[in-house]
Amino acid sequence: MRNILRILLRAKNLEEANAWKGVFERKLAFAVDRHQDRLAEIAVSLVDLNGPRGGPDKHCHIKARFRDGRTVSIEERGDDMMALAARGVKRLTHHLGKLASRARQRRAPVRERTSEEAT
Repeated sequence: MRNILRILLRAKNLEEANAWKGVFERKLAFAVDRHQDRLAEIAVSLVDLNGPRGGPDKHCHIKARFRDGRTVSIEERGDDMMALAARGVKRLTHHLGKLASRARQRRAPVRERTSEEAT
């Protein structure tokens, strides 16, 4: 049985957030699927700092919490919320992949070289 990954999405001062909330949650769940057994929760905060005044004032913060208590935080700022969210998810999956690769390297047995391989 697979563990359930909780995805929490909070949007503040964003009228269009409800329109693409489901799409973003599906994309995020798909992007982190291979790491789901190690993750407990992903919290996403999307905020429009200046409200309707516009400008590069949007902020996306993604925080992934592992089952062992470690966390990974990704922050993006700009003017297009969907682009920020997509960039944040891409950075998160890249970081999760690097962590998984390091963990595999630590678990890999060290193979000793034979005298024939040394020459």
